[in-house]
Amino acid sequence: HGARSALLLLLLLLVGLLVAPARGGNPLVPHVGMADAHVRHFGGERVYMYSTQDQNLSISNASCCTGPWWIWSSEDLVHWEQVSSFA
Repeated sequence: HGARSALLLLLLLLVGLLVAPARGGNPLVPHVGMADAHVRHFGGERVYMYSTQDQNLSISNASCCTGPWWIWSSEDLVHWEQVSSFA
């Protein structure tokens, strides 16, 4: 009975892997590229996230460059809104 249960569980896991599409991306703010995120809570109901983002660089540019820091805000850690940015 134990082997049958283990086989059934394995089969369900394999079917789940085949059915569910693999997706990558930003889990906090979909469709927005960000890196180096730092989250801070200063009290109150809002939480702030500071993040950089990569800019498109030409292939001839040998240096690494990020754009300005973005400031995001959330009350529930699920829904984020961009409130400002600074360089």
